[in-house]
Amino acid sequence: MSASHFLVVFLLPFSFLALSLCSGFFAAPVTCPPSDVVEVVEAQRSRQCPLRIERSVSDEVNGGTLDREMIHAQDGTYYSAFFYASWRPFSQKCRSIFDTLGSIFPQIRHFAVEQYSAMPSVFSRYGIHGFPALVLTSRTASVRYHGLKDLDSSVYFYRELTGRNVQ
Repeated sequence: MSASHFLVVFLLPFSFLALSLCSGFFAAPVTCPPSDVVEVVEAQRSRQCPLRIERSVSDEVNGGTLDREMIHAQDGTYYSAFFYASWRPFSQKCRSIFDTLGSIFPQIRHFAVEQYSAMPSVFSRYGIHGFPALVLTSRTASVRYHGLKDLDSSVYFYRELTGRNVQ
Protein backbone atom coordinates (compact mmCIF):
# COMPACT_ATOMS: atom_id res chain seq x y z
CA MET A 1 0.00 0.00 0.00
CA SER A 2 1.47 3.34 -1.04
CA ALA A 3 1.78 6.26 1.38
CA SER A 4 -0.74 8.40 -0.52
CA HIS A 5 -3.29 5.56 -0.63
CA PHE A 6 -2.78 4.98 3.12
CA LEU A 7 -3.28 8.71 3.77
CA VAL A 8 -6.58 8.75 1.84
CA VAL A 9 -7.94 5.68 3.63
CA PHE A 10 -6.82 7.05 7.00
CA LEU A 11 -8.21 10.60 6.50
CA LEU A 12 -11.51 9.66 4.83
CA PRO A 13 -13.44 9.03 8.10
CA PHE A 14 -12.13 12.31 9.53
CA SER A 15 -13.22 14.26 6.48
CA PHE A 16 -16.73 12.79 6.83
CA LEU A 17 -16.81 13.84 10.48
CA ALA A 18 -15.66 17.37 9.64
CA LEU A 19 -18.22 17.66 6.84
CA SER A 20 -21.00 16.45 9.15
CA LEU A 21 -20.11 18.95 11.85
CA CYS A 22 -19.89 21.85 9.39
CA SER A 23 -23.21 21.04 7.77
CA GLY A 24 -24.99 20.97 11.11
CA PHE A 25 -25.48 17.19 11.23
CA PHE A 26 -24.54 17.09 14.93
CA ALA A 27 -25.34 20.73 15.69
CA ALA A 28 -28.45 21.92 17.50
CA PRO A 29 -31.26 23.05 15.19
CA VAL A 30 -31.45 26.74 14.37
CA THR A 31 -34.29 28.55 16.09
CA CYS A 32 -35.67 31.41 14.02
CA PRO A 33 -36.96 34.50 15.79
CA PRO A 34 -40.68 35.18 16.30
CA SER A 35 -42.64 37.16 13.74
CA ASP A 36 -42.06 40.65 15.15
CA VAL A 37 -41.08 42.72 12.13
CA VAL A 38 -37.80 43.99 13.57
CA GLU A 39 -36.75 40.46 14.40
CA VAL A 40 -37.91 39.24 10.99
CA VAL A 41 -35.78 41.89 9.31
CA GLU A 42 -32.83 40.80 11.44
CA ALA A 43 -33.49 37.21 10.39
CA GLN A 44 -33.41 38.35 6.77
CA ARG A 45 -29.89 39.61 7.35
CA SER A 46 -28.96 36.29 8.94
CA ARG A 47 -27.97 33.42 6.72
CA GLN A 48 -29.56 30.90 9.08
CA CYS A 49 -33.21 31.95 8.79
CA PRO A 50 -34.95 32.71 5.51
CA LEU A 51 -37.24 35.73 5.26
CA ARG A 52 -40.85 34.56 5.46
CA ILE A 53 -42.59 37.70 4.21
CA GLU A 54 -44.16 37.19 0.82
CA ARG A 55 -43.85 40.35 -1.18
CA SER A 56 -46.85 41.77 -2.91
CA VAL A 57 -46.95 44.48 -5.51
CA SER A 58 -48.83 47.65 -4.61
CA ASP A 59 -51.56 49.01 -6.86
CA GLU A 60 -50.06 51.15 -9.62
CA VAL A 61 -52.44 54.09 -10.08
CA ASN A 62 -52.52 57.44 -11.82
CA GLY A 63 -53.30 60.74 -10.11
CA GLY A 64 -57.03 60.62 -10.95
CA THR A 65 -57.46 57.14 -9.48
CA LEU A 66 -55.60 58.14 -6.32
CA ASP A 67 -57.87 61.18 -5.90
CA ARG A 68 -61.01 59.05 -6.36
CA GLU A 69 -59.79 56.49 -3.82
CA MET A 70 -59.07 59.21 -1.28
CA ILE A 71 -62.51 60.83 -1.80
CA HIS A 72 -64.17 57.49 -1.02
CA ALA A 73 -61.85 56.67 1.89
CA GLN A 74 -63.57 54.97 4.80
CA ASP A 75 -63.21 56.11 8.40
CA GLY A 76 -60.50 54.21 10.26
CA THR A 77 -58.84 53.00 7.05
CA TYR A 78 -55.27 53.95 6.26
CA TYR A 79 -53.84 54.42 2.79
CA SER A 80 -50.25 54.68 1.75
CA ALA A 81 -49.18 56.51 -1.41
CA PHE A 82 -45.70 56.13 -2.81
CA PHE A 83 -44.67 58.74 -5.39
CA TYR A 84 -41.67 57.77 -7.48
CA ALA A 85 -39.75 58.32 -10.71
CA SER A 86 -39.31 54.96 -12.46
CA TRP A 87 -36.18 56.11 -14.30
CA ARG A 88 -34.30 56.78 -11.04
CA PRO A 89 -32.46 53.77 -9.53
CA PHE A 90 -33.02 55.02 -5.97
CA SER A 91 -36.78 55.23 -6.64
CA GLN A 92 -36.71 51.66 -7.91
CA LYS A 93 -34.97 50.50 -4.73
CA CYS A 94 -37.49 52.34 -2.57
CA ARG A 95 -40.36 50.89 -4.62
CA SER A 96 -39.17 47.44 -3.61
CA ILE A 97 -39.26 48.48 0.06
CA PHE A 98 -42.75 49.95 -0.44
CA ASP A 99 -44.00 46.68 -1.92
CA THR A 100 -42.58 44.84 1.09
CA LEU A 101 -44.46 47.25 3.38
CA GLY A 102 -47.63 46.28 1.53
CA SER A 103 -46.96 42.66 2.47
CA ILE A 104 -46.14 43.46 6.09
CA PHE A 105 -49.20 45.72 6.53
CA PRO A 106 -51.92 44.19 4.31
CA GLN A 107 -54.63 46.08 6.23
CA ILE A 108 -53.31 49.35 4.70
CA ARG A 109 -54.11 50.01 1.02
CA HIS A 110 -50.91 50.74 -0.91
CA PHE A 111 -50.85 52.88 -4.06
CA ALA A 112 -47.83 53.66 -6.21
CA VAL A 113 -47.93 56.79 -8.37
CA GLU A 114 -45.29 57.18 -11.07
CA GLN A 115 -44.07 60.70 -11.79
CA TYR A 116 -45.45 60.85 -15.34
CA SER A 117 -48.87 59.40 -14.48
CA ALA A 118 -50.16 62.33 -12.45
CA MET A 119 -50.71 66.04 -12.90
CA PRO A 120 -48.57 68.46 -10.85
CA SER A 121 -51.67 69.39 -8.80
CA VAL A 122 -51.73 65.86 -7.33
CA PHE A 123 -48.14 66.21 -6.14
CA SER A 124 -48.90 69.65 -4.70
CA ARG A 125 -51.93 68.33 -2.82
CA TYR A 126 -49.72 65.81 -1.02
CA GLY A 127 -46.73 68.13 -0.57
CA ILE A 128 -44.50 66.17 -2.95
CA HIS A 129 -41.50 68.15 -4.21
CA GLY A 130 -39.10 65.31 -4.99
CA PHE A 131 -38.96 61.57 -5.60
CA PRO A 132 -39.29 59.12 -4.02
CA ALA A 133 -41.85 60.20 -1.41
CA LEU A 134 -44.14 58.28 0.94
CA VAL A 135 -47.40 59.62 2.38
CA LEU A 136 -49.55 57.78 4.91
CA THR A 137 -53.08 59.10 4.85
CA SER A 138 -56.54 58.52 6.26
CA ARG A 139 -59.85 60.28 5.82
CA THR A 140 -58.84 62.95 8.34
CA ALA A 141 -55.08 63.47 7.92
CA SER A 142 -52.03 62.93 5.72
CA VAL A 143 -48.46 62.65 6.94
CA ARG A 144 -45.45 62.67 4.65
CA TYR A 145 -42.55 60.47 5.69
CA HIS A 146 -39.21 62.28 6.01
CA GLY A 147 -37.02 59.55 7.53
CA LEU A 148 -34.47 57.11 6.20
CA LYS A 149 -35.55 55.20 3.12
CA ASP A 150 -35.08 51.73 4.58
CA LEU A 151 -37.46 49.01 5.71
CA ASP A 152 -36.82 49.30 9.47
CA SER A 153 -37.48 53.05 9.56
CA SER A 154 -40.55 52.79 7.35
CA VAL A 155 -42.06 50.05 9.53
CA TYR A 156 -41.48 52.21 12.61
CA PHE A 157 -43.23 55.12 10.84
CA TYR A 158 -46.24 52.93 10.00
CA ARG A 159 -46.49 51.60 13.55
CA GLU A 160 -46.21 55.02 15.16
CA LEU A 161 -48.89 56.58 12.96
CA THR A 162 -51.39 53.74 12.79
CA GLY A 163 -50.78 52.01 16.11
CA ARG A 164 -50.98 48.74 14.20
CA ASN A 165 -48.62 45.84 14.38
CA VAL A 166 -47.44 43.52 11.70
CA GLN A 167 -49.87 40.84 10.52
